[in-house]
Amino acid sequence: MPAKVAVVPPELLALVHGLLVDAGLSKTAKKLKSEADELPAVSGESLLEIYNKHAPAASKDKKKKDKKAKEVEEPASKKRKAADSSDEEEEEEEVVEKKAKKEKKKSSKKAKKEESEEEEEEEKEEEEVKEEATPSKKGGKKVSESPSNTPFQRVKAEEVSYLKVKGGSAEEQRLKDNTFESKNGDVYGAKASEILAAVRGKDFRHEKTKKKRGTYRGGPIDMNSNSIKFEDSDDE
Repeated sequence: MPAKVAVVPPELLALVHGLLVDAGLSKTAKKLKSEADELPAVSGESLLEIYNKHAPAASKDKKKKDKKAKEVEEPASKKRKAADSSDEEEEEEEVVEKKAKKEKKKSSKKAKKEESEEEEEEEKEEEEVKEEATPSKKGGKKVSESPSNTPFQRVKAEEVSYLKVKGGSAEEQRLKDNTFESKNGDVYGAKASEILAAVRGKDFRHEKTKKKRGTYRGGPIDMNSNSIKFEDSDDE
Protein backbone atom coordinates (compact mmCIF):
# COMPACT_ATOMS: atom_id res chain seq x y z
CA MET A 1 0.00 0.00 0.00
CA PRO A 2 1.49 3.39 -1.02
CA ALA A 3 1.87 5.95 1.79
CA LYS A 4 -0.72 8.75 1.85
CA VAL A 5 0.64 12.19 0.88
CA ALA A 6 -0.66 15.10 2.97
CA VAL A 7 -2.21 17.93 0.97
CA VAL A 8 -0.53 21.20 1.98
CA PRO A 9 -2.26 24.48 0.97
CA PRO A 10 -0.12 26.65 -1.34
CA GLU A 11 -0.45 29.65 1.02
CA LEU A 12 1.37 27.67 3.78
CA LEU A 13 4.12 26.72 1.33
CA ALA A 14 4.46 30.40 0.41
CA LEU A 15 4.87 31.26 4.10
CA VAL A 16 7.52 28.51 4.50
CA HIS A 17 9.33 29.85 1.40
CA GLY A 18 9.37 33.34 2.85
CA LEU A 19 10.74 31.95 6.19
CA LEU A 20 13.56 30.12 4.37
CA VAL A 21 14.50 33.28 2.45
CA ASP A 22 14.53 35.33 5.67
CA ALA A 23 16.71 32.66 7.36
CA GLY A 24 19.26 32.77 4.53
CA LEU A 25 18.55 29.26 3.24
CA SER A 26 18.39 30.27 -0.43
CA LYS A 27 19.16 26.82 -1.84
CA THR A 28 16.40 25.19 0.18
CA ALA A 29 14.02 27.97 -0.85
CA LYS A 30 14.85 27.43 -4.55
CA LYS A 31 14.33 23.66 -4.12
CA LEU A 32 10.96 24.23 -2.52
CA LYS A 33 9.92 26.68 -5.27
CA SER A 34 10.97 24.22 -8.00
CA GLU A 35 9.02 21.32 -6.47
CA ALA A 36 5.89 23.36 -5.69
CA ASP A 37 3.45 24.07 -8.49
CA GLU A 38 2.65 27.67 -7.60
CA LEU A 39 3.54 29.92 -4.70
CA PRO A 40 0.90 32.65 -4.37
CA ALA A 41 1.77 36.04 -2.98
CA VAL A 42 0.87 36.21 0.72
CA SER A 43 0.22 39.49 2.52
CA GLY A 44 0.02 40.00 6.22
CA GLU A 45 2.01 38.33 8.99
CA SER A 46 4.97 36.06 8.27
CA LEU A 47 5.35 32.52 9.64
CA LEU A 48 7.89 33.68 12.24
CA GLU A 49 5.51 36.38 13.56
CA ILE A 50 2.71 33.82 13.84
CA TYR A 51 5.02 31.49 15.82
CA ASN A 52 6.10 34.25 18.20
CA LYS A 53 2.46 35.02 18.99
CA HIS A 54 1.53 31.43 19.83
CA ALA A 55 4.81 30.30 21.45
CA PRO A 56 4.29 31.97 24.88
CA ALA A 57 0.90 30.28 25.32
CA ALA A 58 2.39 26.89 24.45
CA SER A 59 5.31 27.42 26.84
CA LYS A 60 2.87 28.39 29.61
CA ASP A 61 0.90 25.18 29.06
CA LYS A 62 4.11 23.20 29.12
CA LYS A 63 5.18 24.84 32.37
CA LYS A 64 1.83 24.01 33.94
CA LYS A 65 2.15 20.37 32.88
CA ASP A 66 5.68 20.20 34.29
CA LYS A 67 4.50 21.65 37.59
CA LYS A 68 1.73 19.09 37.86
CA ALA A 69 4.15 16.29 37.05
CA LYS A 70 6.56 17.54 39.73
CA GLU A 71 3.73 17.80 42.26
CA VAL A 72 2.82 14.17 41.51
CA GLU A 73 6.44 12.98 41.64
CA GLU A 74 7.41 14.79 44.86
CA PRO A 75 5.16 12.78 47.22
CA ALA A 76 6.25 9.56 45.57
CA SER A 77 9.94 10.47 45.97
CA LYS A 78 9.31 11.48 49.59
CA LYS A 79 7.67 8.13 50.24
CA ARG A 80 10.60 6.32 48.64
CA LYS A 81 13.09 8.30 50.73
CA ALA A 82 11.08 7.58 53.87
CA ALA A 83 10.95 3.85 53.02
CA ASP A 84 14.68 3.78 52.30
CA SER A 85 15.48 5.58 55.54
CA SER A 86 13.26 3.19 57.51
CA ASP A 87 14.99 0.20 55.91
CA GLU A 88 18.39 1.64 56.78
CA GLU A 89 17.28 2.24 60.36
CA GLU A 90 16.04 -1.36 60.63
CA GLU A 91 19.36 -2.67 59.28
CA GLU A 92 21.29 -0.54 61.77
CA GLU A 93 19.09 -1.81 64.60
CA GLU A 94 19.74 -5.42 63.53
CA VAL A 95 23.51 -4.79 63.45
CA VAL A 96 23.37 -3.23 66.92
CA GLU A 97 21.34 -6.17 68.28
CA LYS A 98 23.83 -8.68 66.82
CA LYS A 99 26.74 -6.83 68.41
CA ALA A 100 24.94 -6.73 71.74
CA LYS A 101 24.28 -10.50 71.58
CA LYS A 102 27.94 -11.22 70.79
CA GLU A 103 29.06 -9.06 73.71
CA LYS A 104 26.64 -10.86 76.01
CA LYS A 105 27.99 -14.25 74.90
CA LYS A 106 31.58 -13.12 75.45
CA SER A 107 30.79 -11.74 78.88
CA SER A 108 28.94 -14.95 79.84
CA LYS A 109 31.90 -17.07 78.69
CA LYS A 110 34.32 -14.93 80.69
CA ALA A 111 32.09 -15.19 83.76
CA LYS A 112 31.93 -19.00 83.40
CA LYS A 113 35.72 -19.22 83.06
CA GLU A 114 36.20 -17.08 86.14
CA GLU A 115 33.73 -19.19 88.11
CA SER A 116 35.44 -22.44 87.03
CA GLU A 117 38.86 -21.03 87.95
CA GLU A 118 37.60 -19.95 91.35
CA GLU A 119 36.09 -23.41 91.96
CA GLU A 120 39.37 -25.09 91.01
CA GLU A 121 41.32 -22.84 93.35
CA GLU A 122 38.90 -23.58 96.19
CA GLU A 123 39.20 -27.33 95.56
CA LYS A 124 43.00 -27.10 95.59
CA GLU A 125 42.93 -25.16 98.86
CA GLU A 126 40.61 -27.74 100.42
CA GLU A 127 42.89 -30.59 99.33
CA GLU A 128 45.94 -28.82 100.75
CA VAL A 129 44.13 -28.27 104.06
CA LYS A 130 43.13 -31.95 104.21
CA GLU A 131 46.68 -33.10 103.49
CA GLU A 132 48.05 -30.83 106.20
CA ALA A 133 45.42 -32.02 108.68
CA THR A 134 46.09 -35.77 108.15
CA PRO A 135 49.29 -36.78 110.07
CA SER A 136 51.72 -39.17 108.38
CA LYS A 137 53.08 -42.41 109.86
CA LYS A 138 56.70 -41.20 110.17
CA GLY A 139 56.90 -38.60 112.92
CA GLY A 140 53.85 -36.67 111.85
CA LYS A 141 55.62 -35.37 108.74
CA LYS A 142 54.00 -35.41 105.37
CA VAL A 143 55.05 -38.39 103.26
CA SER A 144 55.29 -37.74 99.55
CA GLU A 145 53.00 -39.99 97.55
CA SER A 146 54.89 -39.45 94.30
CA PRO A 147 55.76 -42.68 92.46
CA SER A 148 59.32 -43.97 92.66
CA ASN A 149 61.73 -43.75 89.73
CA THR A 150 61.89 -47.53 89.30
CA PRO A 151 60.90 -48.69 85.81
CA PHE A 152 57.78 -50.76 85.21
CA GLN A 153 58.35 -54.52 85.55
CA ARG A 154 55.72 -57.00 84.51
CA VAL A 155 57.68 -59.87 86.09
CA LYS A 156 59.26 -58.99 89.43
CA ALA A 157 62.43 -60.87 90.28
CA GLU A 158 61.65 -61.22 93.99
CA GLU A 159 58.34 -62.91 93.22
CA VAL A 160 59.73 -65.52 90.81
CA SER A 161 60.46 -69.07 92.01
CA TYR A 162 62.90 -71.11 89.86
CA LEU A 163 62.71 -74.84 89.24
CA LYS A 164 65.68 -77.06 89.96
CA VAL A 165 67.77 -78.26 87.02
CA LYS A 166 68.43 -81.97 86.63
CA GLY A 167 72.09 -82.88 86.37
CA GLY A 168 73.58 -80.76 89.09
CA SER A 169 75.70 -77.61 88.89
CA ALA A 170 77.12 -78.48 85.46
CA GLU A 171 73.66 -78.26 83.87
CA GLU A 172 72.95 -75.07 85.82
CA GLN A 173 76.06 -73.45 84.35
CA ARG A 174 75.06 -74.60 80.87
CA LEU A 175 71.68 -72.92 81.35
CA LYS A 176 73.44 -69.57 81.81
CA ASP A 177 75.27 -69.98 78.47
CA ASN A 178 72.91 -69.52 75.51
CA THR A 179 75.48 -70.05 72.73
CA PHE A 180 75.47 -72.87 70.19
CA GLU A 181 78.64 -74.41 71.62
CA SER A 182 76.89 -75.06 74.96
CA LYS A 183 74.81 -77.79 73.26
CA ASN A 184 77.89 -80.09 73.17
CA GLY A 185 77.70 -82.47 70.24
CA ASP A 186 75.35 -81.00 67.55
CA VAL A 187 77.47 -81.73 64.49
CA TYR A 188 74.77 -80.92 61.89
CA GLY A 189 74.38 -77.24 62.92
CA ALA A 190 78.04 -76.54 63.72
CA LYS A 191 78.93 -75.41 60.18
CA ALA A 192 75.94 -73.03 60.00
CA SER A 193 76.75 -71.64 63.46
CA GLU A 194 80.30 -70.75 62.40
CA ILE A 195 79.03 -68.74 59.43
CA LEU A 196 76.00 -67.08 61.08
CA ALA A 197 77.91 -66.05 64.22
CA ALA A 198 80.18 -63.81 62.13
CA VAL A 199 77.44 -61.79 60.40
CA ARG A 200 74.72 -59.33 61.47
CA GLY A 201 71.63 -57.66 59.96
CA LYS A 202 71.12 -58.11 56.21
CA ASP A 203 74.11 -60.44 55.88
CA PHE A 204 72.68 -62.67 58.61
CA ARG A 205 69.34 -62.91 56.78
CA HIS A 206 71.11 -63.60 53.49
CA GLU A 207 73.19 -66.42 54.95
CA LYS A 208 70.16 -67.86 56.75
CA THR A 209 68.18 -68.13 53.51
CA LYS A 210 71.15 -69.83 51.86
CA LYS A 211 71.27 -72.44 54.62
CA LYS A 212 67.56 -73.16 54.14
CA ARG A 213 68.20 -74.43 50.63
CA GLY A 214 68.71 -78.11 49.88
CA THR A 215 72.39 -77.59 49.06
CA TYR A 216 73.38 -77.29 52.76
CA ARG A 217 75.32 -80.29 54.06
CA GLY A 218 76.16 -80.05 57.73
CA GLY A 219 77.03 -83.67 58.48
CA PRO A 220 75.16 -86.42 60.27
CA ILE A 221 72.10 -85.54 62.29
CA ASP A 222 72.43 -86.34 65.97
CA MET A 223 69.25 -87.83 67.46
CA ASN A 224 70.34 -87.20 71.05
CA SER A 225 68.44 -84.62 73.13
CA ASN A 226 70.60 -81.65 74.13
CA SER A 227 67.86 -79.74 76.00
CA ILE A 228 68.10 -78.85 79.70
CA LYS A 229 65.79 -80.85 81.96
CA PHE A 230 64.06 -79.47 85.03
CA GLU A 231 62.78 -81.38 88.02
CA ASP A 232 59.02 -81.73 88.07
CA SER A 233 56.85 -81.65 91.17
CA ASP A 234 55.55 -85.08 90.24
CA ASP A 235 59.07 -86.56 90.57
CA GLU A 236 59.33 -85.59 94.25
